[in-house]
Amino acid sequence: MSSRRFVLQWAAAGWLSCVAFVVLPPVLRPMAGSAPDLPTRARDALIEQWESGVVAPVPSMADLVAQWADYHLLKSAFAFLVVVALARVLGLLGREHPLLVGVIAVAATVAWLVVFANVQGALAPLASVVSLLPPVSTDARYAAALSGLRADLASGVANPVTSALVEDFRFFHVVMVALAIASAVALGLAARRAARTGHLRSTAHTGAAVLLVVVLLVIGAANLSTALDPIPGLLGALPSPTP
Repeated sequence: MSSRRFVLQWAAAGWLSCVAFVVLPPVLRPMAGSAPDLPTRARDALIEQWESGVVAPVPSMADLVAQWADYHLLKSAFAFLVVVALARVLGLLGREHPLLVGVIAVAATVAWLVVFANVQGALAPLASVVSLLPPVSTDARYAAALSGLRADLASGVANPVTSALVEDFRFFHVVMVALAIASAVALGLAARRAARTGHLRSTAHTGAAVLLVVVLLVIGAANLSTALDPIPGLLGALPSPTP
């Protein structure tokens, strides 16, 4: 009965952390303007940054990047609390609930990947802001900024703005490489120890752990490829300069 109570308590903690993940970051770190305004802010900041021609962030870009980093830091913290709660539930459930264990393990994996994504956004916010950029409509200055960025990227011209964006985009993927490999190693060592002590009670559990390690290594390898050659990925992430 005590074990069941602890399971319910940790499950409730996980649910509350999910709610906090969605609700609290905008409250604790309000963004200037509403969510629909973010693409407009990103567009205007990019135009100002491009036209400045300097590496140092212009005020509009500095404000957006700082807010975006804090926002993702908060979301990564709440997502991590979800992972902790789900891990505790997994540790308390016995072998008599294999289906439930599988569902919670998948949920914990998804939550862990959400942690990864938000840590990326917190540590490399400039690259993350690229995802906010809207499609081009009739704004000639925006189209010119995107055209200039794309031309520099394609030709390898070392424009200060382009270089700063490339380096942050590279670091964005280096962060994922580090997180994925560290998690794969930690999970592999934990699974090996659990197998030796008898905590991995079935072949299915062992197979799931091995599969997750492989998935993490694949994620790490894919991001390493982009980190070594970030320009094609950045070109793909930027909106087209023509509507």
